[in-house]
Amino acid sequence: MENKTYRLNIELLNSVIPAMSKEQVRFNICGVYIQDKDGMRVYVATDGHKLFVAKELTEGELLPEKGIIVKFKKEIGKSKLDYCDMVIVDDETVVIRTEKEKLALDVINAEYPSYEKVIPSGKTEVAKEYSVFDPDLLKDVRKFIGPDNYLKVPQQESQDAPAMWRVIDDVEKKMKIAVVMPLRIKK
Repeated sequence: MENKTYRLNIELLNSVIPAMSKEQVRFNICGVYIQDKDGMRVYVATDGHKLFVAKELTEGELLPEKGIIVKFKKEIGKSKLDYCDMVIVDDETVVIRTEKEKLALDVINAEYPSYEKVIPSGKTEVAKEYSVFDPDLLKDVRKFIGPDNYLKVPQQESQDAPAMWRVIDDVEKKMKIAVVMPLRIKK
């Protein structure tokens, strides 16, 4: 296997890491899924309750078609640069390089869930009924989306549907999507 170098956006990568599952039972979501799709580099993480997706225009070498799941132990350290390099060493290891650090990380050899299926599609409006959300999840969403873009009432197709926040930065050609499942309250 030839060691190719892929450019990753540090800010977008770090922004999705807090949504990764920490439950080892669900090992296939204990990492960040990185994929090139439709001209965009996509960074995805979920724990089954919240889903963070960050996208930007793809630059440089394209990732393998199926994408890659990388198990991050922490966010990548602050850097003067906007990007870091990722080298796929073999089927089990990648190396992430910045000007300050070099990290050897595990690759999770599994299929990532079809995350796009839980993102509301079509026309979404502000729900007429208020859903109840876990306050800790909403704190994570606010940090991910940014306080200036955070909507107190998210877009939903119905009261029981996932809530979605979407932010598009046309200048930098980036997008962030946060999806949160409402709490199920027994009546």
